[in-house]
Amino acid sequence: NHRTYRYENCSTTPTEECSHGCTDGQCNAAKECERGLVCISDTKKGFRETDCSWLRKTDCDWKCEDGECIERPENYTEPVEEEVEKTPVNSYAAENEEGNITQPVSQDSLIRLSRGETTTLVVDSKEYNITLYLIDAGSVQFRVNDVTYDETMEGDIVDVVGGMKITVHEILFAGYPGGKQEVGFTVG
Repeated sequence: NHRTYRYENCSTTPTEECSHGCTDGQCNAAKECERGLVCISDTKKGFRETDCSWLRKTDCDWKCEDGECIERPENYTEPVEEEVEKTPVNSYAAENEEGNITQPVSQDSLIRLSRGETTTLVVDSKEYNITLYLIDAGSVQFRVNDVTYDETMEGDIVDVVGGMKITVHEILFAGYPGGKQEVGFTVG
């Protein structure tokens, strides 16, 4: 994203790059994170910089707590889960369940956008211009047909005006200059 100002005489100021996107003609400020080791998930830790980028990610053999991998105790036994009857995916009940449940998809079926890129899709005979408006470590923000939606994370579903849904499956974010900043999503 870039910004520039146009004067009444049609001359412009030098173009300024907005590395974190623009809102209402102003460059967005970088998000700040606490620097140090943190748990990325239940089984992964990483070193996060103040710009929210990740330097080192490590898979934990058992689990992660307070930024550290925890070894499985020798006397630990896995809890036994009761089998619950699942509602068939194509049933009326499944279609009307609350909550956003994302189904696994193949990498080839994902639509990919980098920061500032726009793609035009037709869903149910309606045209949608989808822009990756903002991306940072762990969240993205879409702009669809001039409407900017709230930030969303992997696994979330964005309900778009007009009935389309965007399901975020993957966020790739490297916070250094030239690093990959891309989202993989599906629509329906």
